[in-house]
Amino acid sequence: MTRPEDPRRSFPTRVPGSVRRVMHLDYDWVDAIDVVVRGAARDETSLPDGSVRVDDETTMHVVTAAGLITEFALDGAPFDPAAFVGHPLRQGFRALSRSHFTPDGSNVGLLLDDISGAMVAASYVTALRMSTEPLDADEAAAMVAAAPPPPEVSPVDAADALQRGQADLCSGWRSDGTMMVMIRAGEPMRFHPIPAVALLPDGSDGWPSAPIPSPGLRRHRRIDVLPGPDAWHVDAWFRDTYCAPDGTLGSLHEYTVEATVDPATHTLLDVRAIPHALPWRECPAAADAVGKLAGHRVEDLRATVQRTLLGIESCTHLTNELRELADLPAMVARSRA
Repeated sequence: MTRPEDPRRSFPTRVPGSVRRVMHLDYDWVDAIDVVVRGAARDETSLPDGSVRVDDETTMHVVTAAGLITEFALDGAPFDPAAFVGHPLRQGFRALSRSHFTPDGSNVGLLLDDISGAMVAASYVTALRMSTEPLDADEAAAMVAAAPPPPEVSPVDAADALQRGQADLCSGWRSDGTMMVMIRAGEPMRFHPIPAVALLPDGSDGWPSAPIPSPGLRRHRRIDVLPGPDAWHVDAWFRDTYCAPDGTLGSLHEYTVEATVDPATHTLLDVRAIPHALPWRECPAAADAVGKLAGHRVEDLRATVQRTLLGIESCTHLTNELRELADLPAMVARSRA
């Protein structure tokens, strides 16, 4: 397997009648434990005269302290965001959001669904910094203070416990892969150089205009669908952009998903994933199994993906992308309303 290092440089040219959903979530680390998240999502329709109509736009702002949510703001939320205060942002967040919000294909649902998944990618910011520079004393102290008391086990037993929890969790964490080999050897993660990217791909129309926190991470997502009488043609893309302390940008995780959908039954006629940039050479193998989703209804993908793409046939970041295709019918319907 070869590690992909070819970031996508441009968005597709807009076509009249096409629908575009774009989203970003920016993770600004306060210290080694806590983060401020700012993000937004918008739905757009390309009109016959070449202009673009913004159909819906939502913003999100979340702050944590000691690993728990202390502030939670979401435009147009049909529930009280205060219900999230006091809960972790990562563990159990999706289940918590489902208890307050039924997915309706809106970009509110996209933000709720993606913020915890992108938090997994955002944790690489600390790992990347530690691979190039040590944490300062305050950051190290914060990490120790927020961590649970260590069990009385040897370093070897601790490594074994980590392996049992992570081994074969996804393609990148396969038991014989780069990361697990380094863990068993007691070595720090040695990241390869991340391919350089611009702040925005060409054709993004300058949105979002906000800079990425430094050091920090942006999850940037775009879903384009061109509805036709015989098929909907889908080009979906996402990138996790790492911003180093010196402001340089690199693509940490990046995929395109191409698909066609039957407009009558909403069934996936075909689907494939194209890896553009990933941190480990084992990661892109997850793309090979994506074709298993053909024949399933797109509305069911949030459940179908987690049942179908398991273990080393999965990639956490790619499965998040595939899950979001469940909103395609709602996107098309809203653009035609």
